[in-house]
Amino acid sequence: MLPDSIPFADAQRNSINSALMTQALTIRPDLLFTATEDFLHQSYRQEAMPSSFALMTKLRAAGIAAFISGAGPTVLALHTEEEEETIQLSRAGGAKFDGKSLEIASRGATLL
Repeated sequence: MLPDSIPFADAQRNSINSALMTQALTIRPDLLFTATEDFLHQSYRQEAMPSSFALMTKLRAAGIAAFISGAGPTVLALHTEEEEETIQLSRAGGAKFDGKSLEIASRGATLL
């Protein structure tokens, strides 16, 4: 499904976005959309998960930082806490998807 090699420019752009993600998640949420743009795997796997890819594309067209999570078919959308946006996101996938709104943990894992 994935190619044996990828263009250098795509790898470079994905590396830049990975670094940008730290900034976006900590102090610049306005950068989330750019930071979540993928150049390495999502387009190659589009045929394997057409519904997920369609939902992600629909959300990104609406300006929402959405991407395929892990191996798929989960679509993750990073958004603000605005109630109306949360409602729209949970309905965006229609009957094929179950929308859940989760908070980002402010602390990492801890030992008990």
